[in-house]
Amino acid sequence: EEQAHLMRLFTTSKKKILEQANKDRQELARENAKLRKKLANARYNNSDRRASPEKDHFFIQKIEDLEMQLADQEEYAAEQIRHLETENNQLKAQANHASPHQAIPQRDSNQKGEINVLKQQLAVQKEKQDELMEQMNHKFEQERQRMTEEHQQDASDMQHHYSHLNEQYEDLMEQYRHLSQSLSVMESQFEREKVFSSSAKQVILELQDKLNEALQGDLAAATQIVDTTTRASEAEYRVQVLEELHTKLNDRLQMEIKKRKAIHNKLEDLKGSIRVIIRIRPLLPNENLPTSLSGKVDLKNDSTVTITTAATGVKSYEFYRALGEKSSQLDIFNEVSPLLQSAIDGFNVCVMAYGQTGSGKTYTIHGGQGGDSRGVLPRAADELFDLLEKNNIQSPLHEGEDYNGDPSKSEAYSLSCSMIELYRDDIRDILLDANDEHHGQKLDIREHPKFGTFVQGVSKHPVNSPAELLAYIDQGNRVRQIQKTSVHDRSSRSHTIFTIHLRVYNNAGEREVISRSKLQFVDLAGSERVSRSNAKGARFKEAQHINKSLSALGDVISSLSRKKNYTPYRNSKLTQVLRSCLGGNSKTLMFANISPSAECVPETLTTLVFASRAKRVQNRASKNR
Repeated sequence: EEQAHLMRLFTTSKKKILEQANKDRQELARENAKLRKKLANARYNNSDRRASPEKDHFFIQKIEDLEMQLADQEEYAAEQIRHLETENNQLKAQANHASPHQAIPQRDSNQKGEINVLKQQLAVQKEKQDELMEQMNHKFEQERQRMTEEHQQDASDMQHHYSHLNEQYEDLMEQYRHLSQSLSVMESQFEREKVFSSSAKQVILELQDKLNEALQGDLAAATQIVDTTTRASEAEYRVQVLEELHTKLNDRLQMEIKKRKAIHNKLEDLKGSIRVIIRIRPLLPNENLPTSLSGKVDLKNDSTVTITTAATGVKSYEFYRALGEKSSQLDIFNEVSPLLQSAIDGFNVCVMAYGQTGSGKTYTIHGGQGGDSRGVLPRAADELFDLLEKNNIQSPLHEGEDYNGDPSKSEAYSLSCSMIELYRDDIRDILLDANDEHHGQKLDIREHPKFGTFVQGVSKHPVNSPAELLAYIDQGNRVRQIQKTSVHDRSSRSHTIFTIHLRVYNNAGEREVISRSKLQFVDLAGSERVSRSNAKGARFKEAQHINKSLSALGDVISSLSRKKNYTPYRNSKLTQVLRSCLGGNSKTLMFANISPSAECVPETLTTLVFASRAKRVQNRASKNR
């Protein structure tokens, strides 16, 4: 049957080829006849006999080309027929020598078996995929339900908190309106006195002119002028009194402005807003001030910074505090000191430094080599122990220790510290000894339902005195990643977080935790332009990770300041670790460090914009009991 089928195919193909060859031959013959007819007509109608041989040659050449094409078509058709006959003979020979138990049925059976195996594999794969999809849908539904419950609880807490803040805000606004009315009355009185003072001065000038005229006249007129001059002196004395009153009123006005600002800051604290303090570092010897007004940074007052650019003109930014180039390390610490008492009271506290590379962040947090150059963290170490003593809290108490302290003191405390760095998106415990069995162990970020985010596996070291705490600070600073770049000789290549863990216990009977809190001091690595720092190789990779994590921090700040429903904390390990400090339950103070040099104008403007967003972020500060 297969041979008969092949014969039918051969006969059909041969017939089609012959039919096509005949069609091509007839078409070429018709084209040949048309050309011959055109040749005859051209010869008959041509009046210029000298051109006839050339046209005859053209048509003859065209006819010859068509005849050659016709011959080629006939040769091609014959070749196809011979090829089909050869294939037919080969198929006949194979059919004569083939075994009756071979060929198509067995081949079909093998193919059907392979198809069945593939169908079975496909069914198993589909069953696994359906099972996996069912598991994913179940997990998604559980996670959605959990997030819905958390959102409802957070919304309820926020509503209660907002109602409480609104009441406090109305009280403060009433005080502010009262102060504003007092200021308006004083300003009106001042304007009246100012007008009177101006009139009195004018009278004195006129009297002096009359006195000069009278000296040239008679004695009686001079005597009258003298009396008038006496009255003028009295008026001048009154003017002096009014000027002193003006000075006092102006001083009182400044005091009222400070009170209004203090009330405003208190309101922001009640709302839980992040305190943002701008610090302008001094100009370095190798730097230049802006040659024009464009890029110039100024302090308008103790809370307002202005920057002038060609694109935007003069722009003002108002913050909790603004400190200039002459501010000391003690001035900086005085802004942090009240937060230490909050930590003792059970609040989480976070102090962080943000800014471009070389703007003075590490100097603000850690400071220099002792003395007046000490930073916020070393000063806080001393101050914290002094405050614990002033609060009448017993000296350190540790796990497994029997209480034998002063019974007159109702509370005791325990202190421990830890320090981590985020280097190229890896978390490292830099207080762990290199010989420790856990050294180099991977650290993960976890979240406690009550106490927020924490780093699992980080070592905590008990401390009993400021000296021990300072020793751990120095130990961590010695091993953190610091390298030299074209912008800064000692550029921090990682973010570091030094944490002081504080627990307060009662002394009555068994130890019971009254409160627990943590103080975090965050020294962020600085953003940098690779074109300026000339970072290459490992330094380039470090700069990429630093800028990426700071960009994620900016996204979190932007989302929180605009009160969006979703905050992208998980885009970076840095924002995950700082979650409690940004929109969480901590009292947060941020130092935004800027440089006054002309080379740093773009970074300065970026830092001011970032800080303006950060001050609008509101935390839900609460005691950890």
